[in-house]
Amino acid sequence: MVYIFYTCCGRRLNNDTFNYYLKKLPFSFRIAILRYRHWEDAQRSLLGKALLVDGLHYLGLKQYFLEDLKVSRLKKPYFDDSIDFNISHSGEFIVCAISLHGNAGVDIEEIKQLVIEEFEMYFSTNEWNQIMQSPDSVTSFYKYWTQKEAFLKAIGMGLTVPIKDVEIFDNKIIWENNEWFIQEIKLDKKCIAHLCRNTPSDGLIIKKINYN
Repeated sequence: MVYIFYTCCGRRLNNDTFNYYLKKLPFSFRIAILRYRHWEDAQRSLLGKALLVDGLHYLGLKQYFLEDLKVSRLKKPYFDDSIDFNISHSGEFIVCAISLHGNAGVDIEEIKQLVIEEFEMYFSTNEWNQIMQSPDSVTSFYKYWTQKEAFLKAIGMGLTVPIKDVEIFDNKIIWENNEWFIQEIKLDKKCIAHLCRNTPSDGLIIKKINYN
């Protein structure tokens, strides 16, 4: 089972609200958040941590504390082998996935107009043809992009794996003889999000949390 916790916050939180959630975090996390130069980045980081904390409490996993987070060799944060989590944000959207069985990665992108041709190098020939032949090439681009990013985050490799090497067929990715499964997360018409996990879908629960 994978739980998706998300929030949408397009405006700046007032100081009292920001500080209320900030004080709930360990000191080291507070310092890191306050080092951001732009309030948007600080707020996204804060709300991502808040979603993780609230998600763990919602699931009754009160034995996990942010103070206990470890970091892999490739900088992916984790608790232990019992659960997996991943956080992503774009624009006003912040999402946190918590998996109770197996690994999971999530990626969300707010849909914006862009020069698609600048990204051709990141796709296989088949994927690029699918994007360019689509009635809505921008949406098709974001679909493939979030699927690839979700996979890279699920395996904990990030950009150490060339994104072009990740090919998607029928919502699946074969990597080192293992199957990874892609699932769309429908949150809002203004964004596209995908979940990637190494187990077949055994359920997906989506919960919105408001922090305004």
